[in-house]
Amino acid sequence: MTIIYYYLFILTSSFFYFLNKKLGAFIVIFIVFFSLFYLVSGPPDYEGYKLDYESGYFSTSWPFFYTSSGITAEASYKIYSGFLKIVTDASFSGYLSLNFAICVFVFFFFTPFKGRRSKNINYLFWLFLLPVIIPTIFYFSPRSSISFFLVLAGFFLIMKGRGFSGRILMVFGSFFHFQFLPVVFFLFFCSFFLRGDLINRKRKLYSMLLVISLFLIVFLKFSTSLVGLLSGAFTMLPASDYLVTKIGYLNRAPEGIRITAILSLFVFPVLLYLLHSRQLKLTHRFEFEDSFRRNFLFLSTVVVLFGFCVNLAFFDQPHISGRLSRFSDYYSLGIVLPVSLLLFFSWRVVVLTAIILIFSAPVLYSTVYAIH
Repeated sequence: MTIIYYYLFILTSSFFYFLNKKLGAFIVIFIVFFSLFYLVSGPPDYEGYKLDYESGYFSTSWPFFYTSSGITAEASYKIYSGFLKIVTDASFSGYLSLNFAICVFVFFFFTPFKGRRSKNINYLFWLFLLPVIIPTIFYFSPRSSISFFLVLAGFFLIMKGRGFSGRILMVFGSFFHFQFLPVVFFLFFCSFFLRGDLINRKRKLYSMLLVISLFLIVFLKFSTSLVGLLSGAFTMLPASDYLVTKIGYLNRAPEGIRITAILSLFVFPVLLYLLHSRQLKLTHRFEFEDSFRRNFLFLSTVVVLFGFCVNLAFFDQPHISGRLSRFSDYYSLGIVLPVSLLLFFSWRVVVLTAIILIFSAPVLYSTVYAIH
């Protein structure tokens, strides 16, 4: 089965959201699980990840589970794939499906949206991820999936007021794919502003965040001149050789324009502004408690601002901006966008919007679907 069948399956299954919210989400999740099991080789990195998984072995010394593959991936991911290979002995397609199931479990276990009305956010999250995010992180780059969902789980813990465990989980998750390290560092630092009474002093809080963002833009803009310094600073981290190699890519990235950067630079900030301007309606619509609403808005602002800063600093380097802003893009598409739409429109309109995005996916994301 090729990626075009996945597209047809998700387009068809998305209409079940009109009949029943839970049923629609269940069918979509099942379709993705099924599709990953039957998708055949296609993406450029597919064979590399397959070889990595199939060469997994058990060792009598730490870390016990590993792989003999030479794939350029983080050690944490190799341990993860080696563990699943030895424990389950599933085929690579079975591993892709199992990895998806693990990420689904992580999301629903840690999600803070568990109220009667806020549960709708969980259902729409998967619908808005269907067109491009799911095939990208579960098929093209599976190490991105477990990393993204572990970082998201830690982010959710911070949102629920469990800052210490949330920060630990975010850092742990980023070691499965280092591209999430910059946003984790940014979130790690900014999340400390939630402590004490600062969270209640809205003007001062967001003024500080604005200043930090300006510093971030300047730092990112001149990061190409600091490659040597950054490489030396990261030598203390695990798998430093691999990380230093990635940092060196700042000076080798191709130039161009990323059309979808318009989302990070304009669309998501506007949506966030609308959420801030309708705080009381946000509380009533999703039954958010005041403390959770403040955390949700502030942390969502941090994520969207990071994506804005990255895309502004690397506007002419789409490969770098696309990689560094992935968490921001994914969170904004999966959470910020559906929350904003639900705040102003009916369920059917929101679902119809998602279906339109799915329908236009082969045109918007031609590199994913490769339809010629």
